[in-house]
Amino acid sequence: MQFLLDENMPVGAAAVLQDLGHRADHINSVGLKEAPEPAVLAYVQEHRYDFLLTADKMRKGNDRTAALEAMLAGVRIIVVPGRTLAVIEDAIRSRLSIIEEAFGDHPSFRRALVDANLRVRYETETDIRLRYGQRH
Repeated sequence: MQFLLDENMPVGAAAVLQDLGHRADHINSVGLKEAPEPAVLAYVQEHRYDFLLTADKMRKGNDRTAALEAMLAGVRIIVVPGRTLAVIEDAIRSRLSIIEEAFGDHPSFRRALVDANLRVRYETETDIRLRYGQRH
């Protein structure tokens, strides 16, 4: 799998994913440091990453609109709790294989939200449309 890590992820999280056999790039390493969320999401699509890994739920203004458009275009987002490497590494190591399997079994899944107790909630395209008030 190929992951792009958002700027709110510690750079060391890429190494965790690489240790698990994945390709992982951090926003800083691809020249998108401090880029607006729409540019990040476009980069994910253009470079065909499987997932954007972030701590940002993207629920405000332009970020929300860009996230909605990207998810409806097929971008898959994993939202993990916290921003410290230890918390993120725990979420990755304990839940990533489950999340990958769920996305593989359910192509309509667009976002996985991991909470502080490491429970995972998935959102489909329909869920996202309803959440953001957009009709088919």
